[in-house]
Amino acid sequence: MPDGHSLTILLDIKRHGDRALDQLLSLLRPLDPWLHRTRQGTVIDRPIRIVLSGSRPVTAVTSMDDRPLALDGRVRDLGQGHPPDLYPLVSASMLPALGTFGITGLDDEAERRLVDLVRRTHEEGRRLRFWGHAESRAVWRSLVDAGVDLIGTDQPRSLAGWLRRHDPRCRDRA
Repeated sequence: MPDGHSLTILLDIKRHGDRALDQLLSLLRPLDPWLHRTRQGTVIDRPIRIVLSGSRPVTAVTSMDDRPLALDGRVRDLGQGHPPDLYPLVSASMLPALGTFGITGLDDEAERRLVDLVRRTHEEGRRLRFWGHAESRAVWRSLVDAGVDLIGTDQPRSLAGWLRRHDPRCRDRA
């Protein structure tokens, strides 16, 4: 965006992705002038990006000629040639992706896998998000040090305060 401000709304569809998509598209119409979209292969950069997670209606979204939303990718989507505007975000649970839940932090092998996953994700022009990990400063430190873009949490106040003190990307926003 020209002023550098944007908002990503991650919607977690719990079931019936195709039905949810139909309802969602009608609800999004009033926001149309502000929605980031891809129209016939051309990306139109606008300040609000909608990303669908969970029970994603992949086929329906992929086939849209005028797509005002995107899909939350999975680790297995990396290297498959999907355009970044279709899968701008890759989300992973820590245990399947790194082989640990990270209760006391990450061991050396998990750290190596994490760094590699961040590198591969960023090389494809996507952001990486983790969820389903231990809520600990040691885990947060590993994720921040590796360059993970988004951290899922059930403790937003605690994480926000910690990030303002420990993540250089957040210090200017305190």
